[in-house]
Amino acid sequence: MEEMTMKRRYRYLEQFFADARTILHNIFICYGECGFIPDLAGIMIRDCRYDLDEIRQCKDCYHHSNAKPKNWFCQPCRPAHDLVFAKQKGFSYWPAKVIKVTQEGYDVRFFGSLHQRATIASSAIRPIDISLKQLMLKRTVGFNKAMKELSLHQQLLESAAQDTDEQSGAENDPDDEPEKEEQNEKLAKVHHKKFHHKRHRGDDHGCDSSGFKSPSSRSQGVHEDSHLVSSSEDQVHAGARVFSTSDVAVQATKKSGRPQSRGMQTEEGEKSATVTGCNCDVKFSRMFEEYKNQIEADFRVDKERALKELEERLRKDCEEDKQMALSRAMTSVQREVESVRLQTEEKCKEEYFEEVKKLTDKHKREISLAKKKQWCYNCEEEAMYHCCWNTSYCSIKCQQEHWHHEHKRMCRRKRN
Repeated sequence: MEEMTMKRRYRYLEQFFADARTILHNIFICYGECGFIPDLAGIMIRDCRYDLDEIRQCKDCYHHSNAKPKNWFCQPCRPAHDLVFAKQKGFSYWPAKVIKVTQEGYDVRFFGSLHQRATIASSAIRPIDISLKQLMLKRTVGFNKAMKELSLHQQLLESAAQDTDEQSGAENDPDDEPEKEEQNEKLAKVHHKKFHHKRHRGDDHGCDSSGFKSPSSRSQGVHEDSHLVSSSEDQVHAGARVFSTSDVAVQATKKSGRPQSRGMQTEEGEKSATVTGCNCDVKFSRMFEEYKNQIEADFRVDKERALKELEERLRKDCEEDKQMALSRAMTSVQREVESVRLQTEEKCKEEYFEEVKKLTDKHKREISLAKKKQWCYNCEEEAMYHCCWNTSYCSIKCQQEHWHHEHKRMCRRKRN
């Protein structure tokens, strides 16, 4: 489609849309109705339909909006759009072009920086030549820019109208008509002379003694005269005379001086002889039947061979399409699996880091709580009896065991 568009082979918009629908049909056959690629094909068809509708409305607006030349919105269209002041809800009156008129209202496109488009009710439309004081407008920066674009658009419209008037005046200029008439008269005289010159040459070389042209010279004369331009009178005189066989026979008898009846009798005798003693019709009919049967047999053989070749080609194309569709499906499945794997890995990493963070916080809290408690020096349980500055016990039994074992030599508790 892109190649045909670049080579300008599309003559109608319907041809382009038919090719787009063919692509959609083939995609639905290969990939089905559901999936990523069929959805893209549906979006493509919607975009094509929208663009073709825009081209049907105004091809100049479509070209300018996509090519984006300098001051593209100010360029005049063919035919030119109506200019109005349109008011949208929440805004003041604004200059705009009327793209089309529908039952819902006016489809307009506003002048300014964004060139927005909207459907405005007919009650909110004012003519372009209305006084700005009646509209009670605010002179903002955007409105001033829109008015500049409007004035430039009007200037371009006036210049385009003047150019068309000058061209039409140049084409219909009365001063050039006498010159054209003189040229046409000269051309007519030249063709008239050429025609008569060729006509006399044909009469001198192509006629016999009785004044009749030979068939070859007559056909050449007609072929040469068909390329000439002359008046109606010359065409009447230049027409080839048609003679019948009787006229030719009369002339031949006059020339030879023999009676006509004898020649006619001999011709009739020859005809009767050929009719009675010849079986050409049977022979030719038999030959025709044989030739017909041979052609039909050759046609059947060629048809079977062509059908077999077409079947093989279709089978190969079908296998290739299947392989291509299978490879595309495998690649798409692999991409989806890879994306799911990456997403799962990312999710597992996030969960792992969150769990590690929770455990770290819990560990820190437990360590802080353990540091705030006292522990038995003997069995490392939580202590409740304090002995000296760094020694505590959970029970009297642990205190006695540790006292007799070593603590009585190192205890720093003051004794009375």
